Amino acid sequence: MAWADAGITDILDVRGEWSDEHFVAEHAGQMGYTHVGTDDDGNGQSDQWFDAGVAAAREALLDDGAGLLVHCHMGINRGPSMALAILLDRGWRTIDALDAIRAARPIAAIAYAEDAVRWHSRRNGATRIDIAREQALVRRWHQDHEIDVGRVIRKIRRIETGPVAS
Repeated sequence: MAWADAGITDILDVRGEWSDEHFVAEHAGQMGYTHVGTDDDGNGQSDQWFDAGVAAAREALLDDGAGLLVHCHMGINRGPSMALAILLDRGWRTIDALDAIRAARPIAAIAYAEDAVRWHSRRNGATRIDIAREQALVRRWHQDHEIDVGRVIRKIRRIETGPVAS
């Protein structure tokens, strides 16, 4: 399997719409697999979702040789937002983490970044003012690094469905 060849030892699947648990067990039984599904409905993500995903990531990354793949359906919102929470938990600064995610996944909108920052800040005892300051950084980052999510989604859907017969 290509993921194992790329050094992936564990998968964190954050899609609410389905799970690949049986597929991974059948085709890559040596890989760890955790499903922490959620919807990508634009209504934000809960602290409990970030708690579960980050706990799974911490467990997976205990081994120095571990490689964790965090994914959702299109790699636009949920997966990148969970990756942000994981990087924050590992000590990254917010803007550095956002930049790294966008560099690795140029179509990542990271729509739940403010939720991830709120989660991380609350878990670390930040004040409301500190949380608001971090969320303002995220909003400015989004303004400075805007992408056309609708165009990206349309392009992915065209690829998924294949060419349309005329």
